[in-house]
Amino acid sequence: VVSKNPEDISSWEVLDNVDPFGTYSQFVKMDDGNIYLFYRISSHRSDWVYQKSSDNCMAFAPPVSLLKHKAQEADPNIHDAWYAWFEKGKGDTITASYVYHPCRVTGHTKERYNGYYMQMNCRDESWSNASGDGLALPVTKEYADKNTLVCNTASERSNHGTCRVDGDGHPHLFFRQGP
Repeated sequence: VVSKNPEDISSWEVLDNVDPFGTYSQFVKMDDGNIYLFYRISSHRSDWVYQKSSDNCMAFAPPVSLLKHKAQEADPNIHDAWYAWFEKGKGDTITASYVYHPCRVTGHTKERYNGYYMQMNCRDESWSNASGDGLALPVTKEYADKNTLVCNTASERSNHGTCRVDGDGHPHLFFRQGP
């Protein structure tokens, strides 16, 4: 729902413009007024997507799959899942930092590993890694390990921190690691 009158909570309008089951919703507003909504479609075993609004969130473009969830071929009890954080970068960019979660169907744990990074160029919605190499979406675990991994924690647990860019647009990442 949205307020019918800005800064007035006495009347509301129901909009059917985003998935009501999304989790970890994060909005990033760009200087040109476009708003990007990033979220996980549902529970642990779901893709991360984003949607763009050019009219103050009254309408959104269809979801674009960004981080792919899938069962592992070697062990279908383990599903590749992610925890991700998105922030405005330099100029027309959005940064994405994320960690891997081996989501077990049976015997679920809170395990999270590694640190990953990529960024979106909002002018054409293309994605690149820290080296500036273009990326294909959606990003799978194997693809992420090859193209977006910035910190391999091996068997030591990791969790999110933050990402900021400096004046030249270079990412500075912080991931928590260890107990």
